[in-house]
Amino acid sequence: MSQADDFLEEEEGIALFGISMSPTILGAILAVVGIAGAVWLGLKLVKPAIDERSLLAADISTKEDQLSQQGDIQARIEAAQDERSAAQTVQREVLSMFASKDSLSTLLLDLNQQIEQRNTEQATPIAARLTARQCPAYVVNKFQEIKDKTSGFFAVAEMRGFDPVVLDTNSAQANAAAISEDGLELVQDGSLGSAANGQVKRQTYTVSFAGSFPQTQAIFRQLEQLQPLLTVKDVNMDVVERPILFGSTGALDTCQPDLPLETTFTLQALLPLSAQELAQQADEAKAAEEAAAEGAAPEGAAPEGAAPAE
Repeated sequence: MSQADDFLEEEEGIALFGISMSPTILGAILAVVGIAGAVWLGLKLVKPAIDERSLLAADISTKEDQLSQQGDIQARIEAAQDERSAAQTVQREVLSMFASKDSLSTLLLDLNQQIEQRNTEQATPIAARLTARQCPAYVVNKFQEIKDKTSGFFAVAEMRGFDPVVLDTNSAQANAAAISEDGLELVQDGSLGSAANGQVKRQTYTVSFAGSFPQTQAIFRQLEQLQPLLTVKDVNMDVVERPILFGSTGALDTCQPDLPLETTFTLQALLPLSAQELAQQADEAKAAEEAAAEGAAPEGAAPEGAAPAE
């Protein structure tokens, strides 16, 4: 065999640890070793880095969610504060409509002023007022005589009475439970709606005044514009009859004495309960519930903490 043949035989395989391996087998072994090395590197170096990155990404996402939730909570807090401010504004506006102790103390004066304001034409000369009603000359000339016979030609609006209704425990109109500590009536009869029961109290007055129909109508309209929240009930009007004036052609159309009305009605001023009264009311309701619960306990049941009877 020549030297060239020997060289080719040697190229056909490599001896490793005493084992002769062909180049193909050796390449496969090296490929497997490379893959195994890559897997080892991945497990030892790359995977921990990937896991750490995933943990960091999850932590960042959690922090972002927390920040977002904090933003939502802050927005909810601000929205709740806005709603509370709006509710407080409405509450102040509503409470300002109710009467108060101060407005009750001036209610008689306010009402009397409204009645007196209906007499503004009293400052106008009699002749001018009669002329405005197209009264004939003989009425103007004999006005004093006609006035005496008609018990007053022009009606004058005036207060007749303003009497507060005082309630007590012996009154047929109320009972002890319906009177607040300040002597006012606690509304419990549903007259203002069931929602007002136990939440509103009222002071009642019996009012009477005199005036012509236009004056009476104007007085009631002015009552609606007074500051306290008022209700009017049981209105009664009596007409005071007066003689009728006649001329040569019959009854005078426009020149007639005023027909005054005697008006009586019940006036109620509404007041809200104070915060102290509402708190006391809540305490009393709680005590009543606890007493009812104790009364509903089974007979023979021992109180809590006590040994049962033998």
